[in-house]
Amino acid sequence: MRAGEVQSAVFNPSKRAIALTLKDGKKATVHYASDQAQLQFQNVLQEQNVKWDSKGAGGFSWTALIGSFL
Repeated sequence: MRAGEVQSAVFNPSKRAIALTLKDGKKATVHYASDQAQLQFQNVLQEQNVKWDSKGAGGFSWTALIGSFL
């Protein structure tokens, strides 16, 4: 993939993946290794004026709820 080929991106932090939509209509998925890598991808997308969104890492977690009581 070259600069200018990406139309939009959606981050899925729970899977550490980015779903990309290319300008020619094709789709691709990229996996990243760390939260720092996600931030770097976001910076590159912003520099290239690519629209991006995130599914968010939040949500209800029974483990977190139980852990907060302990």
